[in-house]
Amino acid sequence: MRGHIKLVDFGFAKIMDKPYTTSFCGTPSYMAPEIILRQPYTQSVDIWSLGNIIHEMITGSPPFQAKTALATYERILMDSYIPLQPHHQHHQYLQSEQQQQQVTPELQDLVIRMLHRLPERRLSIHEIQLHSWFYDIHWDLVEALGLKPPYVPGNEFQITLKKSNNNISSISPVIKKSPSYDTFSSSLEITEFDIEKTFIGF
Repeated sequence: MRGHIKLVDFGFAKIMDKPYTTSFCGTPSYMAPEIILRQPYTQSVDIWSLGNIIHEMITGSPPFQAKTALATYERILMDSYIPLQPHHQHHQYLQSEQQQQQVTPELQDLVIRMLHRLPERRLSIHEIQLHSWFYDIHWDLVEALGLKPPYVPGNEFQITLKKSNNNISSISPVIKKSPSYDTFSSSLEITEFDIEKTFIGF
């Protein structure tokens, strides 16, 4: 198992019993427009978040990041996504030749289609797996842990992780009812106080 990625921290994970949900939660830089607009949404918000993460893994920063949560929400709703470009003024952190070589037309196409503001026009998980940027990825082998990891953490990392896991495993899980969509105003004039208030009781 060493070197294979594990998903952890499901603090905001949700089991859905209907096609959509309405909870207002998440990290501002990765929240999809429909969450900010307090509209019912589907798993397509996860595609938006993943597109943000891919952008950040290449550039070192999310595409819509700002100094405050409210400013970040405004950028997500109003700003156009600037595709990954090595020599663009907003992508000056793509300095090394290796970083610049990673910005291929296939990568640009993938992230643009994952960050479409209309949820119904975003790529699905199946379409992402079939995308040309992942042409050499065998997803069955990934799931079966059949690929050789490109990086394997050393023993020092394993010791640190073990200590962290011991602390985490001693915490009992708590299930809370998420805020109802009906408790929100449909107005777009949101404030920092409004946003923080929605997390009470979540």
